Amino acid sequence: MVTQNLASFHSLEPPCAAPQCVRDLAILVEVSESAVSHQLRFLRDRRLVKPRREGNIIYYTVDDHHVATLFKEADYHIDHVRQGFP
Repeated sequence: MVTQNLASFHSLEPPCAAPQCVRDLAILVEVSESAVSHQLRFLRDRRLVKPRREGNIIYYTVDDHHVATLFKEADYHIDHVRQGFP
């Protein structure tokens, strides 16, 4: 569950910084729309993502720039370690 939360949340960050709907996120992280929807509800309840409705579609964006910055730093660190740097 934590992995799915992170994947869903991370998908809302660059290069996908534009608002994303459940369907697009499900395709991006390769899980069911239902799973993405549940994870987004979990993140929304914790005020980490913000929904915006356009007709029948709800788009989500990151709602906490501090957390977004942490994800960027984590990505940088993971890439750094994969390249063999301490």
